[in-house]
Amino acid sequence: MNENHIIQKVDNNRWKQAQEFELKFARMTIESDDDWNQWWTEKFDGYSICEKICENKNFNNLIQIN
Repeated sequence: MNENHIIQKVDNNRWKQAQEFELKFARMTIESDDDWNQWWTEKFDGYSICEKICENKNFNNLIQIN
């Protein structure tokens, strides 16, 4: 990997601590009625613009987050 693309390196203990916090937060809010994924999907018309932007393009690196 090209080092120029790394913003900040995080040691394994710090990464583990962050993951534990994220899991704890998720468990605290899992029963919430808020569904931000649904809200954003509706706000951006199902992300249909992504298909238009990516049409006829080739990508060397691509990440999809759902």
